[in-house]
Parts: sequence; structure tokens; C-alpha cells
Amino acid sequence: VDIVKKIYTAIDIGSDTIKFVTAENFKGNVNVLAAHTQKSKGIRKGLIVDSNLAINSIKDGIKELENKLNINIENR
Repeated sequence: VDIVKKIYTAIDIGSDTIKFVTAENFKGNVNVLAAHTQKSKGIRKGLIVDSNLAINSIKDGIKELENKLNINIENR
């Protein structure tokens, strides 16, 4: 029997903060592995007003999670 463990990262982009969470789905259970919150940049009233600042904020948050978990987070 193959036991599949999947790891997911979710991002909530808000005007004030960006929240990141990485969790694993293992045997039907969801386990939070790491979470990070940081100040948003380039976003006002729910709209992206400076895409470069917003992208850099997201990249910085992902780097923080990668450092906490000692893994690379990538899109698949």
C-alpha cells in the first residue's frame, strides 16, 4: 500500500498583511508545518498598486517559510 504525503503552501494576500501557511496532508489528516505573517507592501484597499513591491513581499515570505522548514517551496 502506497502512503502518499502531500505538502501544500497557501498564501492570503491582504492590504495590511500577507499570511503564509505550509501544511501536509498525510493519511487524511492535515498537519500545519509552518506559518508566517508579514506586512504587505504595494497593496492598498485590496488592490495591487505596485506589483514589484507586492511580488517582493510574497517572495520574502516564501523565503522565511523555506528557512523555517529547510525545504524549497516550488509551484507544481
